[in-house]
Amino acid sequence: MANRVYLYATNEERTKINSLSEWRSEIPLTYKILLSGNPILQQSIIWNGEDLIALRGDFAEGYHRLKQFLILLYDQPDMVKFGKYGTSLEAEISQTILFLEDAEQNLPYFWLEPSEAFLLYASENELEVLTKSLWRECIHTGQLIDKLLEAKSNNLFAQDLPDYILNLKDNWENSLGLYWSKVLFFQFK
Repeated sequence: MANRVYLYATNEERTKINSLSEWRSEIPLTYKILLSGNPILQQSIIWNGEDLIALRGDFAEGYHRLKQFLILLYDQPDMVKFGKYGTSLEAEISQTILFLEDAEQNLPYFWLEPSEAFLLYASENELEVLTKSLWRECIHTGQLIDKLLEAKSNNLFAQDLPDYILNLKDNWENSLGLYWSKVLFFQFK
């Protein structure tokens, strides 16, 4: 098992599912922001069973929130613009916006499958509880991002914010999760 988190775009009926991204062993901030648009608990499209171990969120709302946050982040004067592997934050943001704008054309929802990552430290019996906790975290993250966007701070990292925001200054490559692909380990037609 690869212990990844999988992100898709889908329609209401889940008859069309497009791959968007996967991330190793944890849920990156980008996914939480994308799923913050009216998230609801769902049954998995990967795992068998009736437990609510997946999340669905409004694509347009989550994407808009992420796009605005990435712009705010990039405009911070003390933001590290190049990752430790030479990756350009500007290029990653541009790629993210282009990829998601293309994906938005067809499908109204983000779909997140976090169970593999949860199984690194929990049992299958705990998946529904952990997913419900993630659901609350997505809602809270969306509310926090909205407050930051409303304040339009040019000194984001001097504020009293959670570590997952403050750590972006120097470690955005690992924390944000800006990786996009139309082919994932679990692929749907």
